[in-house]
Amino acid sequence: MLDKKFTSRQIKIIREWGDLAGTWKQLTGTANYEGGGSRGLAFRFDDKILKVTNDISEAQACAKLIGISHPNIYETYTVAQTTPIDIGYDKKAPYYLIIEEYLPPSDEQQRAAAQYVLYKVDRRRGIIPNKIYYDWEPGFLNKFKSMLAELVQEATANPILLTPENEFTTMSKMLKFVAMKLRWSSQHANLFTQFFACIPSAGKALHGLEDTHLSAAPPWRKEDTVERGLITYAKDLLASKEIEYLHQIALSLTFLEQQGIHFYDLTAGNIRSKNGQIGLIDLGYSQIQNTTSLTTLDLTEAKRLLQNNDTDILKQHIAAVLKARLN
Repeated sequence: MLDKKFTSRQIKIIREWGDLAGTWKQLTGTANYEGGGSRGLAFRFDDKILKVTNDISEAQACAKLIGISHPNIYETYTVAQTTPIDIGYDKKAPYYLIIEEYLPPSDEQQRAAAQYVLYKVDRRRGIIPNKIYYDWEPGFLNKFKSMLAELVQEATANPILLTPENEFTTMSKMLKFVAMKLRWSSQHANLFTQFFACIPSAGKALHGLEDTHLSAAPPWRKEDTVERGLITYAKDLLASKEIEYLHQIALSLTFLEQQGIHFYDLTAGNIRSKNGQIGLIDLGYSQIQNTTSLTTLDLTEAKRLLQNNDTDILKQHIAAVLKARLN
Protein backbone atom coordinates (compact mmCIF):
# COMPACT_ATOMS: atom_id res chain seq x y z
CA MET A 1 0.00 0.00 0.00
CA LEU A 2 1.19 3.48 -0.89
CA ASP A 3 1.38 5.64 2.21
CA LYS A 4 -1.78 7.77 2.09
CA LYS A 5 0.13 10.92 3.02
CA PHE A 6 2.00 10.79 -0.29
CA THR A 7 0.41 11.24 -3.69
CA SER A 8 1.24 9.00 -6.62
CA ARG A 9 2.87 12.03 -8.21
CA GLN A 10 5.19 12.58 -5.24
CA ILE A 11 6.19 8.92 -5.14
CA LYS A 12 6.90 8.96 -8.87
CA ILE A 13 9.26 11.91 -8.38
CA ILE A 14 11.07 10.16 -5.54
CA ARG A 15 11.36 6.95 -7.55
CA GLU A 16 12.82 8.73 -10.58
CA TRP A 17 15.18 10.66 -8.34
CA GLY A 18 16.42 7.43 -6.83
CA ASP A 19 16.90 5.86 -10.25
CA LEU A 20 19.15 8.76 -11.17
CA ALA A 21 21.32 7.92 -8.17
CA GLY A 22 21.84 4.33 -9.27
CA THR A 23 20.86 3.42 -12.78
CA TRP A 24 22.27 -0.12 -12.40
CA LYS A 25 20.17 -0.70 -9.26
CA GLN A 26 16.71 0.27 -10.50
CA LEU A 27 14.01 0.67 -7.85
CA THR A 28 11.14 -1.70 -8.59
CA GLY A 29 7.80 -2.54 -7.07
CA THR A 30 5.30 -0.46 -5.14
CA ALA A 31 6.75 2.36 -3.07
CA ASN A 32 6.05 2.13 0.65
CA TYR A 33 6.92 4.75 3.22
CA GLU A 34 9.22 2.88 5.62
CA GLY A 35 9.82 5.54 8.25
CA GLY A 36 11.47 8.84 9.01
CA GLY A 37 13.18 10.89 11.67
CA SER A 38 14.47 14.39 12.28
CA ARG A 39 17.00 14.21 9.44
CA GLY A 40 15.62 11.87 6.81
CA LEU A 41 12.97 9.57 5.48
CA ALA A 42 13.01 6.17 3.81
CA PHE A 43 10.97 4.45 1.11
CA ARG A 44 10.99 0.74 0.43
CA PHE A 45 10.99 -0.61 -3.12
CA ASP A 46 10.92 -4.43 -2.92
CA ASP A 47 14.30 -5.48 -1.47
CA LYS A 48 15.83 -1.99 -1.49
CA ILE A 49 15.47 1.23 0.47
CA LEU A 50 15.72 4.72 -0.95
CA LYS A 51 16.88 7.00 1.85
CA VAL A 52 16.56 10.78 1.52
CA THR A 53 18.49 12.58 4.26
CA ASN A 54 20.23 15.83 5.10
CA ASP A 55 22.77 14.03 7.31
CA ILE A 56 26.08 14.25 5.46
CA SER A 57 27.75 11.91 7.96
CA GLU A 58 25.35 9.11 7.03
CA ALA A 59 25.96 9.72 3.33
CA GLN A 60 29.73 9.69 3.81
CA ALA A 61 29.58 6.52 5.92
CA CYS A 62 27.50 4.71 3.30
CA ALA A 63 29.81 5.89 0.51
CA LYS A 64 32.71 4.16 2.26
CA LEU A 65 30.76 0.88 2.35
CA ILE A 66 29.84 0.62 -1.34
CA GLY A 67 31.17 -2.68 -2.65
CA ILE A 68 32.10 -3.90 0.84
CA SER A 69 30.10 -6.63 2.58
CA HIS A 70 29.82 -7.55 6.25
CA PRO A 71 27.44 -10.17 7.72
CA ASN A 72 26.09 -7.70 10.29
CA ILE A 73 25.83 -4.46 8.28
CA TYR A 74 23.41 -3.55 5.51
CA GLU A 75 24.63 -3.36 1.91
CA THR A 76 24.96 0.09 0.37
CA TYR A 77 24.59 0.34 -3.40
CA THR A 78 24.66 4.03 -4.32
CA VAL A 79 25.16 7.40 -2.64
CA ALA A 80 24.72 10.82 -4.23
CA GLN A 81 23.82 14.38 -3.35
CA THR A 82 21.37 16.74 -5.03
CA THR A 83 21.84 20.26 -6.17
CA PRO A 84 20.65 22.65 -3.41
CA ILE A 85 16.90 22.57 -2.87
CA ASP A 86 14.73 25.31 -1.38
CA ILE A 87 13.90 24.01 2.09
CA GLY A 88 12.07 27.12 3.26
CA TYR A 89 13.02 30.11 5.39
CA ASP A 90 15.06 31.45 2.43
CA LYS A 91 17.52 28.59 2.83
CA LYS A 92 18.86 26.11 0.31
CA ALA A 93 20.67 22.88 1.11
CA PRO A 94 21.59 19.63 -0.63
CA TYR A 95 19.94 16.38 0.25
CA TYR A 96 21.67 13.02 0.09
CA LEU A 97 20.25 9.97 -1.63
CA ILE A 98 21.21 6.49 -0.51
CA ILE A 99 20.07 3.24 -2.11
CA GLU A 100 20.61 0.44 0.36
CA GLU A 101 19.56 -3.08 1.28
CA TYR A 102 16.23 -3.65 3.01
CA LEU A 103 16.52 -5.71 6.19
CA PRO A 104 13.54 -7.11 8.14
CA PRO A 105 12.78 -5.94 11.69
CA SER A 106 14.87 -7.16 14.63
CA ASP A 107 13.54 -9.26 17.49
CA GLU A 108 13.39 -8.37 21.18
CA GLN A 109 16.66 -10.10 22.07
CA GLN A 110 18.54 -8.33 19.29
CA ARG A 111 17.22 -4.96 20.44
CA ALA A 112 18.08 -5.76 24.06
CA ALA A 113 21.67 -6.59 23.12
CA ALA A 114 21.96 -3.35 21.16
CA GLN A 115 20.54 -1.36 24.08
CA TYR A 116 23.12 -2.97 26.38
CA VAL A 117 26.02 -1.99 24.10
CA LEU A 118 24.55 1.49 23.55
CA TYR A 119 25.04 2.27 27.24
CA LYS A 120 28.67 1.22 26.89
CA VAL A 121 29.59 3.38 23.89
CA ASP A 122 27.23 6.37 23.64
CA ARG A 123 29.20 9.42 24.73
CA ARG A 124 26.04 11.52 24.54
CA ARG A 125 25.01 9.94 27.84
CA GLY A 126 27.99 11.46 29.60
CA ILE A 127 29.96 8.22 29.82
CA ILE A 128 33.47 7.35 28.73
CA PRO A 129 32.99 4.88 25.84
CA ASN A 130 34.46 1.43 26.40
CA LYS A 131 37.11 1.18 23.68
CA ILE A 132 37.02 -2.61 23.62
CA TYR A 133 33.92 -2.47 21.37
CA TYR A 134 35.99 -0.79 18.65
CA ASP A 135 38.90 -3.21 18.91
CA TRP A 136 36.96 -6.48 19.04
CA GLU A 137 38.42 -9.76 17.83
CA PRO A 138 36.63 -12.77 16.28
CA GLY A 139 37.98 -15.07 19.02
CA PHE A 140 36.57 -13.04 21.92
CA LEU A 141 33.38 -15.08 22.30
CA ASN A 142 35.28 -18.36 22.63
CA LYS A 143 37.75 -16.65 24.98
CA PHE A 144 34.88 -15.61 27.23
CA LYS A 145 33.46 -19.14 27.27
CA SER A 146 36.82 -20.57 28.34
CA MET A 147 37.14 -17.93 31.08
CA LEU A 148 33.65 -18.72 32.34
CA ALA A 149 34.49 -22.44 32.46
CA GLU A 150 37.67 -21.59 34.37
CA LEU A 151 35.71 -19.54 36.89
CA VAL A 152 33.16 -22.31 37.50
CA GLN A 153 35.93 -24.87 37.92
CA GLU A 154 37.93 -22.71 40.32
CA ALA A 155 34.86 -21.71 42.34
CA THR A 156 33.79 -25.35 42.66
CA ALA A 157 37.23 -26.30 43.98
CA ASN A 158 37.49 -23.22 46.19
CA PRO A 159 34.02 -21.86 47.14
CA ILE A 160 35.55 -18.99 49.13
CA LEU A 161 36.25 -17.37 45.75
CA LEU A 162 32.56 -16.43 45.61
CA THR A 163 32.24 -15.24 49.20
CA PRO A 164 31.34 -11.50 49.13
CA GLU A 165 32.19 -9.08 51.93
CA ASN A 166 28.46 -8.76 52.54
CA GLU A 167 25.21 -9.36 50.69
CA PHE A 168 25.29 -5.82 49.27
CA THR A 169 28.65 -6.21 47.52
CA THR A 170 28.17 -5.10 43.92
CA MET A 171 28.81 -7.29 40.93
CA SER A 172 31.48 -4.83 39.77
CA LYS A 173 33.47 -5.33 42.96
CA MET A 174 33.01 -9.10 42.80
CA LEU A 175 34.25 -9.17 39.20
CA LYS A 176 37.37 -7.22 40.15
CA PHE A 177 37.99 -9.58 43.08
CA VAL A 178 37.54 -12.68 40.90
CA ALA A 179 39.78 -11.26 38.15
CA MET A 180 42.51 -10.56 40.70
CA LYS A 181 42.30 -14.05 42.22
CA LEU A 182 42.38 -15.73 38.81
CA ARG A 183 45.15 -13.40 37.63
CA TRP A 184 43.31 -12.20 34.55
CA SER A 185 44.81 -9.30 32.64
CA SER A 186 42.89 -6.01 32.65
CA GLN A 187 41.87 -6.58 29.02
CA HIS A 188 40.55 -10.07 29.75
CA ALA A 189 38.75 -8.85 32.86
CA ASN A 190 37.08 -6.12 30.78
CA LEU A 191 36.11 -8.66 28.12
CA PHE A 192 34.63 -11.03 30.70
CA THR A 193 32.62 -8.21 32.28
CA GLN A 194 31.02 -7.19 28.96
CA PHE A 195 29.70 -10.68 28.30
CA PHE A 196 28.90 -11.72 31.87
CA ALA A 197 26.51 -8.85 32.58
CA CYS A 198 24.63 -8.83 29.28
CA ILE A 199 21.49 -10.65 30.45
CA PRO A 200 19.27 -9.66 33.40
CA SER A 201 19.76 -10.92 36.96
CA ALA A 202 23.53 -11.13 36.84
CA GLY A 203 23.80 -9.22 40.11
CA LYS A 204 23.91 -12.13 42.57
CA ALA A 205 25.44 -14.75 40.27
CA LEU A 206 28.86 -14.23 41.85
CA HIS A 207 27.60 -14.61 45.42
CA GLY A 208 27.69 -18.40 45.35
CA LEU A 209 27.62 -21.53 43.21
CA GLU A 210 24.09 -22.66 44.01
CA ASP A 211 20.74 -20.92 43.63
CA THR A 212 19.32 -19.06 46.61
CA HIS A 213 15.61 -19.47 47.39
CA LEU A 214 14.04 -16.39 48.93
CA SER A 215 10.67 -16.48 50.66
CA ALA A 216 8.10 -13.78 50.17
CA ALA A 217 8.71 -10.79 52.43
CA PRO A 218 6.19 -8.03 51.69
CA PRO A 219 6.22 -5.29 50.64
CA TRP A 220 9.52 -5.52 48.69
CA ARG A 221 9.22 -9.20 47.76
CA LYS A 222 5.64 -10.25 47.21
CA GLU A 223 6.31 -13.87 46.21
CA ASP A 224 8.93 -16.56 46.59
CA THR A 225 11.84 -16.03 44.19
CA VAL A 226 15.08 -17.70 43.20
CA GLU A 227 18.36 -15.87 42.78
CA ARG A 228 20.54 -17.77 40.33
CA GLY A 229 23.92 -18.92 41.53
CA LEU A 230 26.94 -19.14 39.25
CA ILE A 231 26.23 -22.63 37.92
CA THR A 232 22.66 -21.89 36.80
CA TYR A 233 23.52 -18.42 35.55
CA ALA A 234 26.46 -19.72 33.50
CA LYS A 235 24.23 -22.32 31.82
CA ASP A 236 21.56 -19.72 31.05
CA LEU A 237 24.15 -17.28 29.73
CA LEU A 238 25.82 -19.78 27.42
CA ALA A 239 22.41 -20.84 26.05
CA SER A 240 21.29 -17.26 25.44
CA LYS A 241 21.29 -15.45 22.11
CA GLU A 242 22.38 -12.21 23.76
CA ILE A 243 26.07 -13.11 23.97
CA GLU A 244 26.09 -14.00 20.26
CA TYR A 245 24.32 -10.74 19.38
CA LEU A 246 26.71 -8.73 21.57
CA HIS A 247 29.62 -10.39 19.77
CA GLN A 248 28.11 -9.56 16.36
CA ILE A 249 27.48 -5.92 17.30
CA ALA A 250 31.02 -5.48 18.60
CA LEU A 251 32.50 -7.06 15.47
CA SER A 252 30.45 -4.74 13.26
CA LEU A 253 31.47 -1.63 15.27
CA THR A 254 35.11 -2.68 14.95
CA PHE A 255 34.70 -3.27 11.21
CA LEU A 256 33.19 0.20 10.76
CA GLU A 257 36.01 1.70 12.81
CA GLN A 258 38.52 0.05 10.49
CA GLN A 259 36.77 1.70 7.54
CA GLY A 260 37.10 5.12 9.16
CA ILE A 261 33.52 5.20 10.52
CA HIS A 262 33.06 5.69 14.27
CA PHE A 263 29.46 4.67 14.99
CA TYR A 264 27.66 4.51 18.34
CA ASP A 265 23.97 5.23 17.70
CA LEU A 266 22.71 1.72 18.53
CA THR A 267 19.10 2.70 19.09
CA ALA A 268 16.30 0.20 18.46
CA GLY A 269 15.47 1.76 15.08
CA ASN A 270 18.99 1.12 13.82
CA ILE A 271 18.97 -2.60 14.58
CA ARG A 272 17.55 -5.05 12.06
CA SER A 273 17.84 -8.76 11.37
CA LYS A 274 20.20 -10.01 8.64
CA ASN A 275 19.97 -13.74 7.96
CA GLY A 276 19.04 -14.32 11.61
CA GLN A 277 21.92 -12.23 12.90
CA ILE A 278 22.29 -8.61 13.92
CA GLY A 279 22.04 -6.15 11.02
CA LEU A 280 23.09 -2.52 11.54
CA ILE A 281 21.41 0.18 9.45
CA ASP A 282 21.22 3.99 9.45
CA LEU A 283 24.77 5.13 10.13
CA GLY A 284 23.78 8.71 10.89
CA TYR A 285 25.66 10.76 13.49
CA SER A 286 28.84 8.85 12.62
CA GLN A 287 32.26 10.44 12.87
CA ILE A 288 34.01 10.02 9.53
CA GLN A 289 37.70 9.98 8.70
CA ASN A 290 38.92 10.78 5.18
CA THR A 291 35.65 11.82 3.56
CA THR A 292 35.07 11.29 -0.16
CA SER A 293 33.50 13.41 -2.89
CA LEU A 294 29.91 12.48 -3.62
CA THR A 295 28.28 12.46 -7.05
CA THR A 296 26.07 15.52 -7.51
CA LEU A 297 22.78 15.04 -9.34
CA ASP A 298 21.44 17.91 -11.41
CA LEU A 299 17.66 17.90 -11.13
CA THR A 300 17.34 18.94 -14.77
CA GLU A 301 18.00 15.25 -15.56
CA ALA A 302 14.94 14.30 -13.56
CA LYS A 303 12.99 16.89 -15.51
CA ARG A 304 13.62 14.91 -18.71
CA LEU A 305 12.45 11.67 -17.10
CA LEU A 306 9.28 13.32 -15.87
CA GLN A 307 8.01 14.34 -19.30
CA ASN A 308 9.67 17.74 -19.42
CA ASN A 309 7.93 19.19 -16.40
CA ASP A 310 9.23 22.55 -15.31
CA THR A 311 12.31 22.16 -13.06
CA ASP A 312 10.97 24.65 -10.52
CA ILE A 313 7.75 22.66 -10.21
CA LEU A 314 9.79 19.48 -9.82
CA LYS A 315 11.80 21.03 -7.01
CA GLN A 316 8.61 22.19 -5.32
CA HIS A 317 7.18 18.66 -5.40
CA ILE A 318 10.36 17.16 -3.91
CA ALA A 319 10.59 19.89 -1.29
CA ALA A 320 6.95 19.32 -0.34
CA VAL A 321 7.60 15.63 0.30
CA LEU A 322 10.72 16.35 2.32
CA LYS A 323 9.27 19.15 4.42
CA ALA A 324 6.17 17.08 5.20
CA ARG A 325 8.40 14.58 7.02
CA LEU A 326 11.41 16.63 8.13
CA ASN A 327 9.73 19.67 9.68
